[in-house]
Amino acid sequence: MDIKILGSCCGHAQRLFEMISQYCQSNNIEADIEITEDTVEIMQYGILSTPGLVVNGKLKFNGIIPNDNKILNYITQEIKR
Repeated sequence: MDIKILGSCCGHAQRLFEMISQYCQSNNIEADIEITEDTVEIMQYGILSTPGLVVNGKLKFNGIIPNDNKILNYITQEIKR
C-alpha cells in the first residue's frame, strides 16, 4: 500500500503521519508512508488546504485531520480492493 501525506511545514502533516504509522504498525499493514511538502506535487491533487491523504493514488481527504475511525476506513477500503 502506498500512503502519501500532503502537507506543508505545519505540524498537522507530521501528526497525521504518526497516526497512520501507528495504525499500520498495530494492524500489521505493510505500507510505504511518506510526507510530501512539494507544492507542485500537492497542487496536482487539486487541493488548496493541507494536510491531505492519498492512498494508492486516490485523494481521500484534505484540509482536516479526521478522527481515527475515518482514517481507519480510508485505509481499510484500499486493503479490500
